[in-house]
Amino acid sequence: MVKNKVKELSKITTSIYHITFHSEIRSVYLFFKNCNFRCVGCIRKLSSWDLHLDNELLSALEKMYGNNLDSLKTLTLHELESVLSKIASYERVEAILGGGEPTVDPTLPEVLSILNKLSLVPRLLTNGFSLTKEIISLIKRMNGSIVISIKTVDKYLHKVYTGADIDPILRNLNLCNELGVDLMVETIYIPGLIESREIEEIASLISSINPEIPMRIDAYIPVPRAKWKSPSREQLDEALAVAKSLLKTVRVLYPQSKVKGRVEVLWPPLKK
Repeated sequence: MVKNKVKELSKITTSIYHITFHSEIRSVYLFFKNCNFRCVGCIRKLSSWDLHLDNELLSALEKMYGNNLDSLKTLTLHELESVLSKIASYERVEAILGGGEPTVDPTLPEVLSILNKLSLVPRLLTNGFSLTKEIISLIKRMNGSIVISIKTVDKYLHKVYTGADIDPILRNLNLCNELGVDLMVETIYIPGLIESREIEEIASLISSINPEIPMRIDAYIPVPRAKWKSPSREQLDEALAVAKSLLKTVRVLYPQSKVKGRVEVLWPPLKK
């Protein structure tokens, strides 16, 4: 029976291609390959790999595997469980699911099941477009959390920047709040595109749903073939003040914010 289960898991492929472990903050990051958005300023245009890695590890990954996302191997469910079991002995490890967009992976319920088996607490980073009641409920039962990224509430601007409609995201934001899952909204300050006025509109929308929902404002990181620069600290502080006037909890991820401790590569292997 066990052998049959392992054989079954070894045949089912996820879209997870990269896993890193942040030992200092007890978090493992699962990178999903696919996405249903085509964001102009997507961070994956800089690298397919975790940008929190030091230059030595980034160079090693690029030398061994390249930087073409389409060509990178993805893990089976059995391989995923095997890799994650290496850090299962740590207490209260958070498993961050990002990429990429985890909710377009049909194996996401099975991935969450593996996390639950290994006592890893999920934190789903999502654009919110394809969120389902099933996934939200699963994460709530696991005492996990969901972070929905909302670039703008302007329908035209959202379509231009992401290639997708905003309405399904807003419906799913309301659904998350109704189901009572631990929830946060993230946005990005992009000078010349998404500034204090747009962030105020997002904060106002969140407040109309539930002013207790926290918000995080990230500094845009310039990527190739996009014209925008990173925001200044003054611009971010202005947006922070505006959002704080509408919401109870708001914080900013400033440019060059560093992760404490060393980030390790769990997958793909750096030695063959």
